[in-house]
Amino acid sequence: MTQPKILIVITKADIGGAQIAALHLAKGLKAKGLAVTAAIGEGSFLAGELNQANIPITFIKNLKRSFNPLKAIFSFFEFKKIFDKNVFDIAQLNSSNSLLAALAARLAKNKPRVVFTWHGLSYLDPGAKKNWLIKKFFSLAFKILLHFVDENVFVCQTNLDQVKKTKLVKTGTVIKNGVKIDALGTKQAREFLANKLKTNLSGQLLVGSIGRLSEPKNYEYFIEEMAEVRKILPAAVGVIIGEGPERAKYENLIKKLDLAKNFFLAGEIAHASRYLPAFDLFILTSLYEGSSITLAEAMACGVPIAASATGGTPETVSGKGQIFPLQKGRLAQIIMAAAKQPKQEKMPAQADTTVAMTLGYLKLFNLSS
Repeated sequence: MTQPKILIVITKADIGGAQIAALHLAKGLKAKGLAVTAAIGEGSFLAGELNQANIPITFIKNLKRSFNPLKAIFSFFEFKKIFDKNVFDIAQLNSSNSLLAALAARLAKNKPRVVFTWHGLSYLDPGAKKNWLIKKFFSLAFKILLHFVDENVFVCQTNLDQVKKTKLVKTGTVIKNGVKIDALGTKQAREFLANKLKTNLSGQLLVGSIGRLSEPKNYEYFIEEMAEVRKILPAAVGVIIGEGPERAKYENLIKKLDLAKNFFLAGEIAHASRYLPAFDLFILTSLYEGSSITLAEAMACGVPIAASATGGTPETVSGKGQIFPLQKGRLAQIIMAAAKQPKQEKMPAQADTTVAMTLGYLKLFNLSS
């Protein structure tokens, strides 16, 4: 019997939530006996992980995160060439910039069934700080390209409901992201971060987050709230694990607020979930969000969490943490309350909820598990 062939497409191959989800799916489908190939844009993290899993990779030279009309056109022809030369049963797309692959699939010699996974709503989200003209353009682009998508998958019910209201889609399937962690205990995780940051974390209240240093993550709010906390709790330390275009902005804000010795931008760390038990409190301050992988990972590690009330976050938290409005002083109150709680030494933890996600896609693909 011929193995079903799946092409998984992701724009940016660096560390990120959608990338981790796509990687888990690729591994899960391969473990179920499917022939999986990944088509990826720039970045090295995902390529390394896929190579270790023996999953073939096709590099899409012109597939970029930023919008560039010329690059977009070139990426379309790259996708069409792939579909002309190869027969795939399913093309599963994981980012808005990869939607041109849906059009390429429709016009190609070999036409796979196209599944588009919404890992969030991007500029279409009500919380996105973009002017109406940009939002209108992206809404129109989505409306055109979604005609060539056979199935829409959402990582949270909230996003599905929001998109249905815009009439961009009539229906969709919710398949929640799975997580897979192999976390260190608190002591080992703290020692790693202390060495990484070149600071002493002994006896400190460590408040942290993992995410891209970008506008949607709204980390300036986290930094400003920590400045207020430090006035009352000198032992409070903030850290963000991740990289992105807003680094310089955040560095300047940290310097301006005199937090250079108390707030750290750790940069990218591979398999960062291993170090989540180092945190006394994990925070998420996003302006808009689908379903945060790192939030789910923190919960799986047993780390107390506090997250902004946006997108699918309340679904993810589901009463197992604190949800707060993005108001001045609100996060500071939560952090100071966390300082009064007894610290818990966490043991190394393992968790895997990716099987349910894989089975959800197999059911959608109409393939046996």
